[in-house]
Amino acid sequence: MKYEDSKIAPYRGNKPFIFLSYSHKNKDKAEEIIRRLNEEGYRIWYDEGLTPGKEWNANIADKIDQCGYLFALITKHYSDSQPCRNELVYAMDKKKRVIPVYLEDIELPGSLALPLVTIRAVYRSNFKDTESFFQNIFEAEGLDEFKGEKPGVTLSGSRRQRKNVVLVALAILCVAGVLLGMNTKPLLQKENIKIDEINMAVRGDETVTELDSGSEESKEYYQKGIAAYREKDYTMALNWFLKAADLEHADAINYLGTMHQYGYGGVEDRTKAVEYYQKAAELGNMHAQNNLGWCYRNGYGVETNLNKAFELFQQAAEQGCAQAMTNIGYCYGNGISVDRNEQKALEWYLKGAVYGDPTAMYNVGTYYHNERGGLQKNYHIAIHWYKKAAASGNSMAMRSLGSCFENGQGVETDTAKALSWYGKAVEVGDNTAKTDIQRLVDSGKITAENAAAWLS
Repeated sequence: MKYEDSKIAPYRGNKPFIFLSYSHKNKDKAEEIIRRLNEEGYRIWYDEGLTPGKEWNANIADKIDQCGYLFALITKHYSDSQPCRNELVYAMDKKKRVIPVYLEDIELPGSLALPLVTIRAVYRSNFKDTESFFQNIFEAEGLDEFKGEKPGVTLSGSRRQRKNVVLVALAILCVAGVLLGMNTKPLLQKENIKIDEINMAVRGDETVTELDSGSEESKEYYQKGIAAYREKDYTMALNWFLKAADLEHADAINYLGTMHQYGYGGVEDRTKAVEYYQKAAELGNMHAQNNLGWCYRNGYGVETNLNKAFELFQQAAEQGCAQAMTNIGYCYGNGISVDRNEQKALEWYLKGAVYGDPTAMYNVGTYYHNERGGLQKNYHIAIHWYKKAAASGNSMAMRSLGSCFENGQGVETDTAKALSWYGKAVEVGDNTAKTDIQRLVDSGKITAENAAAWLS
């Protein structure tokens, strides 16, 4: 039966029900969920069930207030929709039980990723067949409270069309900003994240190459240096960075430190690298502060000074440097310059992950995987963070995903997917993943022929 012809009627009784939050651009995917929940006897409400004459935001808020569970059907369209995001945040602000159902593998913006980090999620891509996917949804704690109804009746296509005229008009009001005043501050306070930090993460400031330092002339030199650096023309990059550095462009000076640290352009010099990091750090460059902190922590080009390292990481983190947040987490996790505290380590890894650092994402995953930092084991959340880290090229996360699929942790056992993830780790240069692939061969799970592409 086509979506246009009939629909399940939204629940209108007084018993607790499930609120289905979804993007109308994913209506076909939503219909599949609605129909299956209805067939199982669950009470469901979704926004085809608006009360005529009430404002959109008031009606939605009323229904979320009345519901006992909210299912968020996460897709790219959902992530891009302000009304959808508002529904999810409002439900969590009201302390409603929430299940994020990822119908697509996507990376959420920081404002959505943060409140969902501790919540059990269901990932469609983790299941080979639809039935296993739905059975995983039905295993959600307390879901039976919303069951017991006979399958709902359908709305006719013509009625749906008339209602859609109203919905479209109300949606325009949403776009105009009717729902933008929702209060998310309690959620942010709970995770100890400042509002301006979340705004920076959502804007993606951490990924901006230049921190707006120096004169227009120095910026021009710097941009030419970056272009050459990305093309691996390190001799030309060095030339342009030196010109920008002469005009005190902090980012260019930081890059000179990096080139001297790793020997790009044939200029490897530890002492010189530290000198450049020091100069850029004094100019307030957060990446240089983090890099200099790393040098002090590891005794690279300077005498080891763990207290100095931690101080520099703090300075960089205060400006929004994701890698510095991860380094602070590492310090707390290993008792470097501070008392060992895994809960504080997790807090800082979470901040680094929200700001987009792949290593932090991987570390958050390991904390859920291994019950660290006071967390209960949760493979589903661990896999969520592994996937985010792997999407950014983190080979350790790729290997962890391979292990999950090899051992059936949070997903169905799938040797082919395990091999695929181990293979991806090898492809990005992690040769230790070859031992994982060899283990699959030795255990008889795959043939040597299947593994040949990565073991040669």
